[in-house]
Amino acid sequence: MMDLSGARQGLLRGFRGLVAGAMARDLRAFVVPGEDVANALGLDLDAAGLIRAVTPRHANVLLIAGPLPTALADAASVVWAQMPRPRCILALGEADLGPLPTADVTAEMSQAGLISGLEDSAQTALQWGFCTRHRGI
Repeated sequence: MMDLSGARQGLLRGFRGLVAGAMARDLRAFVVPGEDVANALGLDLDAAGLIRAVTPRHANVLLIAGPLPTALADAASVVWAQMPRPRCILALGEADLGPLPTADVTAEMSQAGLISGLEDSAQTALQWGFCTRHRGI
């Protein structure tokens, strides 16, 4: 027996599966704590081929770059709630996500980690119609 949880349970079928597959090929990330901090940490978002979303409404990946202070983790949970489903969390480095759900993909805080994390996020999105294990936040 399979243990499933979340707002959507199981694989997406039909139209929802087609939409999720199309979105998986076009991952758009909202970066927390911000692009400037990610650049200061040595991450080249453009070189990784990352498409950045200006608002949470246009993102399907929440990219967490490093540890978050409590107040910023609370703000990130608001961003997460504003992101449309299907969505996924990519955490780089050791990150305590606080009120956020467990990260779907984790990777080391490096350029190589960013690239492999984005590839893993795309694979997760294709296989599961995005990340279905999240308890609805």
